[in-house]
Amino acid sequence: MQAILTSSPASLVLTRKHLLFRFESHEIPMPCFVFSRPARSPGATAPAKATTLIPCMAYINYGDVCIARRNSLKYICAPGRNRHAMSTPTASLYALRLAQITPDDTHDDPYIAALLIALAQSKRRFLGLVQPRPSPDSYCVYVLRTDPTDESYLTLYSADIPATMLRKLSDSNKPSRMPSNFSVFSKKISFKPYSSFQERLLQSIIPQTSKRQRTREDVDSRDSKRQRT
Repeated sequence: MQAILTSSPASLVLTRKHLLFRFESHEIPMPCFVFSRPARSPGATAPAKATTLIPCMAYINYGDVCIARRNSLKYICAPGRNRHAMSTPTASLYALRLAQITPDDTHDDPYIAALLIALAQSKRRFLGLVQPRPSPDSYCVYVLRTDPTDESYLTLYSADIPATMLRKLSDSNKPSRMPSNFSVFSKKISFKPYSSFQERLLQSIIPQTSKRQRTREDVDSRDSKRQRT
């Protein structure tokens, strides 16, 4: 996936292998691959020669998320023992805790929403270095997900994260009457035919300006939309 993205005409660069979800003074690391694009100066039609890279997309293999969840419960096991050697009561407790943190619908995993928010937080921070105020009202971000249980497609998640949401996370005590809810759009993109996969993927994540601008109305009827607050 890294080779497909970095070799594309979109000028994507792998810049980090984790994001930080920030809530007030807390920072929670979220493993993923972060891809960035060169920032555009206001009014410019091409990236500047010396420029800041702006995070815009994260990629995860969902199998890694499942492993991280299981590893987070290692405290239940006795020191030096793995979960396969647990007693029956301990194994039952482990299974109960794992079920509590595993979503019923893995395609509606809260981890995806948290990644989108963390990516928007990072994008906002880097855009603040290159763009004059006022800052944008929202930040468009993407998460790509592959699933080891079905390697025929990947899922693309997208969202416009309101700046009010990010400000609330920075200071939850500061009142705001502006709406902070957002919608998460998801779309399955088949790997086959392989010859056109890169082009089809880019058409979904990079605004098309040559022939027509991609809008929300272009989302396939099979795509899903979920509301977040």
